[in-house]
Amino acid sequence: MRDRLARVTAAVLGCLVENPQPMRQTEIAIAVEATQARVSQVLDETDRSGLTARSRQGWQVTHPATAFDTCVSQISRRTTLAGWYSLESGPQQIESCIDTAQRNEAEYRVSGDWAADRLAPWRIPRLAIIHTDRHLDLETAGFVPSELGDATLLTALGPILQQWRTDPRIATHMAGSPTTDWHFAPVHDIAHQILAAGGPDATEAVSELRDRFLTARAALAAGAQSA
Repeated sequence: MRDRLARVTAAVLGCLVENPQPMRQTEIAIAVEATQARVSQVLDETDRSGLTARSRQGWQVTHPATAFDTCVSQISRRTTLAGWYSLESGPQQIESCIDTAQRNEAEYRVSGDWAADRLAPWRIPRLAIIHTDRHLDLETAGFVPSELGDATLLTALGPILQQWRTDPRIATHMAGSPTTDWHFAPVHDIAHQILAAGGPDATEAVSELRDRFLTARAALAAGAQSA
């Protein structure tokens, strides 16, 4: 397999990592918005590489931990970043951004430190990151445009597929309580953003996030098999 995953390959692998149950090829194609022919090519490739396997129930990753690590290192989304500054607390900034997104009928996903703090708290959150599918004018919400290095919140503008998210069941299991008030980016994207932001404890924070995710994923997969 190539060192750098193609966009559809990364999307398919990410979809299977984030979903604890096997998925049919048609379901995968719908989730990643690709043709069944292209998804079939990708699955043939990942199957030969030992990353995925097919059962009677559908396709799944063979080693979730390895696949998760691959996804974290192979983010292929193209986004345009904008920096914003506010003196409000991180959660208040995120709530203001979400309110603005909802008023503009924009899709959004919460990522980075503050998403991890909800799902697997480990370090003091530093930066809010919100993926959106359309430009948001946060000045109306009290933010000031900022250089990326000085920002307290980043918006990452780019297409957002409906299924590009953390499974709400996994989010609830990780957090220990329902987390339906925020729409989270996939856990592998949250981990990627933490590592990109850096810091002396970034690796440890991602390790905690990874462990909780894999535990939650395994529990849900086991529950589905016994049902």
